[in-house]
Amino acid sequence: MRKCSIRGYLLEEVLANLTMKTGYKIFTDSSQDKELKEKRGDLWIKGRGGDHQVDVLGELEWIPAFTLPLRLIIEAKYYTNKKVGVDVVRNSIGVLRDVNQKYLKKDPTKAQPRFRYVYSIFSASGFSSNAQKYAFTHKISLIDLNSGIFQKLTDSIKTTARELKEEMEEEFSESVSKKKLRKACRNIFGTKDIEGNTPSYESNQMGFKEVIKENLLETVEGYGNLFIGVVKGPFILLLKEKEKDNFLDFAKEKPNHRVKIKWDTEERGKWYIIPYNENEGYRLNFKLPEKLHKWVFGKEKKLAQQKRNAMDLKKRYMSDINVYYFEEDTENLNVFNLKFDPQETEIEI
Repeated sequence: MRKCSIRGYLLEEVLANLTMKTGYKIFTDSSQDKELKEKRGDLWIKGRGGDHQVDVLGELEWIPAFTLPLRLIIEAKYYTNKKVGVDVVRNSIGVLRDVNQKYLKKDPTKAQPRFRYVYSIFSASGFSSNAQKYAFTHKISLIDLNSGIFQKLTDSIKTTARELKEEMEEEFSESVSKKKLRKACRNIFGTKDIEGNTPSYESNQMGFKEVIKENLLETVEGYGNLFIGVVKGPFILLLKEKEKDNFLDFAKEKPNHRVKIKWDTEERGKWYIIPYNENEGYRLNFKLPEKLHKWVFGKEKKLAQQKRNAMDLKKRYMSDINVYYFEEDTENLNVFNLKFDPQETEIEI
């Protein structure tokens, strides 16, 4: 197994665990749904015209009113020498269209489960300009992990992959399969499948399991205070809490509350959400899609124009932000509504 492949598999399993914590049930085996297949250690989903490999597949615990149950397809890319290009986005659009259209060839009068699929691409190296434009137009969510907020996570994955490769070459007489690596990660991280089970893992190749524990587990647990913010645009916000539990404690008491949305003057590109009363609560950090960030802070734009653009963006896309969080202990899905308050938010660079 190549080191670059190990990085990719680790990123996929980290994202599966984090997605589970934001309110999605994770599929890990083809036996869990008739629309799934398993090939060479990967999960494949049936489309109208063919089968498609998926890195992570989740189903939202909560079904919104007047719509189909929501399923999320995640594609994870860990490149070290290039950004994710438009070809990856173009492929995702084809996959999404095919899986959403597969019901057209079936008899609509027969009772059968149906779902609405959406698609997100996570990248450890960012996205090309053309990829961003194409994704924004076709409502594919791009999540850029190439920032200070997620640097510790991507660095830990890189270190773990390097040490796993060394461990495999030095200690093991037989190669570690992709399926074994995935199962070990799910066991270590505590990732539950669609049925609420965490896989057990016993093997004579326990050395690589210890490498994952020592290098990656603490980092993954540190990102347990990560939330998904759903906005009024073709993207999502990955929200990282500055202090663990502050947001949950505040939001459970006030599930619907007004907020300010600002950007960090010390670290360009980082934005944050705080309660409209700054003396109480929390701070959620996030990064805007690069395309939108450049629209606000274009090189030729004057300060006054940047301020107007920022306020317009927040009013247009982030006037209402829904945040989902699944509590493993109680199995409750919390939905919090954050209402942007333009009058309370100071317009400052």
